[in-house]
Amino acid sequence: MTLTVQTTWGHLVAWYLFLAGMGAGLYIIAIGAKIWRGSTAYEKAGYYLSPALVILGSFLLLLDLGQPLRAALAILRPHSSMISVGTLILSLFIAVGLLQGYLLYRGRRLAAFWDWAGLLLAVGAATYTGLLLGVVKAIPFWNNPLLPVLFLVSAVSSGAGLLMLLPARGPLAAGEGGDILLPQLLRLDTGLIIVKAGLLATLILIAKTGGLAAAASAAILLSGFFALPFWGLVVVAGLVIPLALELRGQAHAPRGRLAAGLCLLAGALALRYSVVVAGVWLPLGG
Repeated sequence: MTLTVQTTWGHLVAWYLFLAGMGAGLYIIAIGAKIWRGSTAYEKAGYYLSPALVILGSFLLLLDLGQPLRAALAILRPHSSMISVGTLILSLFIAVGLLQGYLLYRGRRLAAFWDWAGLLLAVGAATYTGLLLGVVKAIPFWNNPLLPVLFLVSAVSSGAGLLMLLPARGPLAAGEGGDILLPQLLRLDTGLIIVKAGLLATLILIAKTGGLAAAASAAILLSGFFALPFWGLVVVAGLVIPLALELRGQAHAPRGRLAAGLCLLAGALALRYSVVVAGVWLPLGG
């Protein structure tokens, strides 16, 4: 029985999944710190960077689809498909983020309700990056309820990684508030990395025992043509190195924080690439 690796979804989709997830994850941390910690240290990064990243990711997705008008039609028919629901969530998140960023730039703020609304939309946008692939039932490796959860956790972790890379000075700098929040940010990310590793291992294990196509997807990542990027970037760079730096306290220092942030982003991008390229179609009649 012949198995076929999917080639319909390419590099642009992987970048969309990475950028939109990172933008949403950044917003979740930045505005979560504002809501639950009363700190506005990451507020500028959340209001300015998050919608910009989601816009860039969505643009790449439209380029991959090749038919931008379909996005407008999807918004007009929000109940027609998962893609329509996701398009509406992304559009609302971008609109709320841009409005918040514009008002902050002008020295004004919206009511706290809009932070809560943006936070819920950010969770939806990060989760949707997994649901977008999950609706493809003909690819069992993607059609797994763990995938949206994995992408949500990875999105928040990549948002934490981006915050670690922000310069100490400049319009996006967190200032003294960022120094105060750093230990909490690192503890949060340590937990996220552990959860992410557990979800990824479970996803692979389910795939290995889930039929020919799903097992083929797992084999591509574990020992096949994408094994080197998977083990090197997703596992070592994305999980092992930042976890070690954070547990050993080295991520508190600027160089350690830089290394951890870069590894988290490289791992998050490689994770999306790995999931996309490992998609294997169900065999005909399978």
